[in-house]
Amino acid sequence: MAPSERLGVWNAGFRIGLSCLRREPVLGLKRLALPVSYWRAAEFAYVWRQLGHPPGVRILDLGSPKDLATILARYQGYEVVAVDILPEAVALSERYASAQGLAGVGPGKVRSQVQDGRALDYADASFDAAYCVSVLEHIPGSGDTAAIRELSRVVKPGGLVVVTVRYGKV
Repeated sequence: MAPSERLGVWNAGFRIGLSCLRREPVLGLKRLALPVSYWRAAEFAYVWRQLGHPPGVRILDLGSPKDLATILARYQGYEVVAVDILPEAVALSERYASAQGLAGVGPGKVRSQVQDGRALDYADASFDAAYCVSVLEHIPGSGDTAAIRELSRVVKPGGLVVVTVRYGKV
């Protein structure tokens, strides 16, 4: 991956910090201090590059770090539905989206919901694509297989599912 791609994601994280400052000063300052960590920048750039869809498509985010959804909504014009099993993670996603004026439904918007990735409430073929950044390895038992099955089910035929997992020593 080219260093310039990671720099672009880092820059997008920095701009998120600036856009959050007025409504959510603590979130804004956190993003300004560390827009995107080194490893996350590589993963986020990979997801961004792999998706490559035109603006307006509907994308599912399964449990990924919450700033990626707003980056993709703001800079790619995607409608992102960000789900997580943890209510506090969903609340954080809502705060990021609201602070930037991106909360809602439609292109360039983020909607956050509490959902279990092993049993999603969405109909078959509800999304153009989906991504899951460093989440599957945290699902106990055979939950990772169930989550992949669910991602495949809710993405339209011929759609794309992008997954990253932790690498290196655990």
